[in-house]
Amino acid sequence: SEEIKKLRKPTGEKDAPGKTCWEIAATSDEKPKNGLYWIDPNGGGISDAFQVHCIFSDKNIDKTQTCVLPKIKSYDRRRWFESKPTDGHAMFAETFEDDEFSYNVHKSQIKFLQYLTKKVRQQITVNCRNMVAVYDSKNSTFDNAITLVSFDEEQIKSQGKRSFRYAIKEDGCKDRSGEWATTVVEFRAKNEMVKRLPILDVGLKDVGGSDQEFSLEVGRACFNS
Repeated sequence: SEEIKKLRKPTGEKDAPGKTCWEIAATSDEKPKNGLYWIDPNGGGISDAFQVHCIFSDKNIDKTQTCVLPKIKSYDRRRWFESKPTDGHAMFAETFEDDEFSYNVHKSQIKFLQYLTKKVRQQITVNCRNMVAVYDSKNSTFDNAITLVSFDEEQIKSQGKRSFRYAIKEDGCKDRSGEWATTVVEFRAKNEMVKRLPILDVGLKDVGGSDQEFSLEVGRACFNS
């Protein structure tokens, strides 16, 4: 029947979701194009299927990535916080969102996706003016570095154990200059640590000054099964 065919050969359309983008690629006659597809990692009824961005590889199907999309990709450049955080970090999503960043999908589906995944990565970008995002070059310290809150509620930092540490891809904010600059951090994990992503919140320290402004960009969380 048509239903069985859709299960055996998921096209990634809304009524024929794959469990992951890998499954869509594996059952397709030719290499699919990168873009938006529907997946249903728990393989139950398709009513809870959701849209992801699939990145397919020309040479190796095992490099296929299933990217979970944040509901809001970028937040405007402005001051955001009216005062300095008194205790630790000022939590962004907790303050300005409904407690955490949304990815338009039920958490149970993300857990199923994690279960089907070997590697995962995600970037967070901070555009800043007069503020430090990670390294503070004037004071030679990481004391004002942002913290990321992982999917399993752990803190991911600039320093410390590898399984709790993000990589710094670009750090233009380190000079705390009056010009706009950009810092990009990335967290990658594999095997049982894939449960860390997607990122649920960003904690900022060097914020709240009258001349301090920033914007945030939440990258796609890309799962590789």
